[in-house]
Amino acid sequence: MKIIKGEELYLIESEVNKIVELAKKNDANLEIITFNETVDLEELSNQLFSNDFFNNNKIFVLKNLLLFKKLTKDVDKQDAIELIDLLKKAKEMHEILIVLELQKNEESSLNQYYKELLKDSEIINFDKLKEKEIYSFLLNYISKKGAEINKETLFDLIANMPSDLTILTKEIDKMLLLNNVIDKKAIENNNFFRSNNVEFALQDALLKKQSKAILIKKIKEQVDLGNPIIKIFSQINNIFIQAKKIAILKNYYSNEDISKKIKYAYLSFIFIYWFC
Repeated sequence: MKIIKGEELYLIESEVNKIVELAKKNDANLEIITFNETVDLEELSNQLFSNDFFNNNKIFVLKNLLLFKKLTKDVDKQDAIELIDLLKKAKEMHEILIVLELQKNEESSLNQYYKELLKDSEIINFDKLKEKEIYSFLLNYISKKGAEINKETLFDLIANMPSDLTILTKEIDKMLLLNNVIDKKAIENNNFFRSNNVEFALQDALLKKQSKAILIKKIKEQVDLGNPIIKIFSQINNIFIQAKKIAILKNYYSNEDISKKIKYAYLSFIFIYWFC
């Protein structure tokens, strides 16, 4: 029995797929049985202990089961106890994968029934990757596909997209369908990059105090790209907050001093990113 858990959903799913694909190579008739969040204990018991006509081997994938959360109802606690009992009895008969996508510190909120399983399981953990680790992972990912990207372009790619491996690899795969070399033009034509450029356009229009008609146009461009209204309001709020901070700085420092401080902060970030 394996518990595959952590914050990096892409790595978790990749590990599950790797285990399943390896098992399929050894058994073409392997049956994959998946439960998401909820589980019918009677059905699970039948699948675990009943031999079908063909007597096929099975892998059980239990994803983010709610019975591992904090429970308040006695009936849920009894179900959790029964679930643990079933899994312990079946662990020598089948490959059982317990999959948990957990945010930072969320594991401490899981109940004692889950913690009891930890004693009898192999633990595979995937912590959230740092930016430097994401860079190394993607460089290797692209290289394995026989494709190319230079360091500066990859840095731009990471900077202009969410720090989510699922999204990053999906967008990389899209770009590789068009060209085996990912360059700046490929990134600029990417939807995520275009979305970020639209966000910058709104910021630029606000700071330059452009007309209401232009501001409405910039907001509409974001809506057309699928950005939620609440996110757009958040952007506008952040722009005003940053503008206020700069205004406060200008009361105490010259433009040259502010520029130096920003430049120093940027260089410090680059140094830490590459060498620490």
